[in-house]
Amino acid sequence: MLAAPLPKSFAAIGDVHGDLVRLEQALDVAAQRKLPAVVFGDIVGGPQDSDCISRLKQEQCLVLRGNHDQWAVEREEKTLDSDQLAWLASLPLQACNEQALAAHTDFLIDGEFIRWKELSASFEVESYLTRNGKWRWLLAGHSHRASMTIRSAEHFDYLSTAKLRSQTVRQLHSGQTFIDIGWVQDGVVVFDGLASRAEFLFWNA
Repeated sequence: MLAAPLPKSFAAIGDVHGDLVRLEQALDVAAQRKLPAVVFGDIVGGPQDSDCISRLKQEQCLVLRGNHDQWAVEREEKTLDSDQLAWLASLPLQACNEQALAAHTDFLIDGEFIRWKELSASFEVESYLTRNGKWRWLLAGHSHRASMTIRSAEHFDYLSTAKLRSQTVRQLHSGQTFIDIGWVQDGVVVFDGLASRAEFLFWNA
């Protein structure tokens, strides 16, 4: 499946990489806030891959496919069973609603292959925002560094992890905004599309 519907508000959970403890912590945030969880891919690539897959299958939340998930399928990862590999292969590459687009990272489908792109340098983010101008908010993981980039008519404003740690609640104004949610080892982002608001919850504030 290429795309899935995206809730208007959700708890955004970044790259998991087999960290069951932090995944459970992030899912608890979603439950406490009474929000659906959206997991931004790279479930595998760590010590508890199988357990993380089982937990997310149990949770039945929206999970996007990341590059590590795709690679595990392609190489038929021996630590995962056939049902787990089939589940990873079934994950959507992106999700969207009228105002927001979510994906693990930028990608290009090239025949039978998926070419994964970076969204870390400013020119990569600017290009991604420009090419996806129909959405007001774009969210991704992959980089492992939480950040925000706001594109207005005049310029781009970049907010680093350090700036987000100093002011964790951000009101999202009229400019098109890219939110890098980082990875689950650092925290989780509570995204409220109804109130145009993002809250960055860092485990080690």
